[in-house]
Amino acid sequence: MKVKKFLYEVLMEELSPIQAKRHELEKDVPAVMEILKQGSIQAREIAAKTLDEVKSAMKINYWK
Repeated sequence: MKVKKFLYEVLMEELSPIQAKRHELEKDVPAVMEILKQGSIQAREIAAKTLDEVKSAMKINYWK
């Protein structure tokens, strides 16, 4: 039981800031959606660049 209690305390100490941030973000859903939208745009740009590099390396970039 001592180990379980210790583990619980350590986990709560580590997770508390994360939980607090989550509760804070729950209050502003539009801001969260904007963050997700911007992240999606950035990911799409990076993926397109990576795909171009792969196609070039494989010499299958037919339209360039």
